[in-house]
Amino acid sequence: MDLPLIGFIINVALGTIYSWNVFRVPLGKFLNWSSVDSSLPVTIFLALFGLSMPLGGRLMSIVGPKKTALIGSIPVGLGWVLAGFAPIE
Repeated sequence: MDLPLIGFIINVALGTIYSWNVFRVPLGKFLNWSSVDSSLPVTIFLALFGLSMPLGGRLMSIVGPKKTALIGSIPVGLGWVLAGFAPIE
């Protein structure tokens, strides 16, 4: 696979977190959440995402970008799968 295409796919995957803003208001109304409650998941994600950047940069210098992307994609994918099992009250 061509490297620019892989980079594009990775950036699209990383950008999906911003789609939360589309779902935040209707989901908040459905679950009777306040604005703060409905913003909390994306806030936590973005904080952890930013804090993990130095670790990812260091890892990339050691094992390379392909392995770093693979290592990072595993917990992200697992988190998405596990979020699908979260109960809706």
